[in-house]
Amino acid sequence: MSVNDKTKLEAYEDLIAGLQRENKIQNQLIEAQSTMIQTLEEHNAELEKLSVNCPMFK
Repeated sequence: MSVNDKTKLEAYEDLIAGLQRENKIQNQLIEAQSTMIQTLEEHNAELEKLSVNCPMFK
């Protein structure tokens, strides 16, 4: 393998490693967002229960 081929191979390996890191970060972000959405939905359900029983919201 020539020096140029080795350089290209190393560049591709670096690119793949960078994409894998980015993918991992994106997956972590999606998981965090899903957790936040679930929490907000639960809080909204609790607020809905409170507002139904509270005369101030009628």
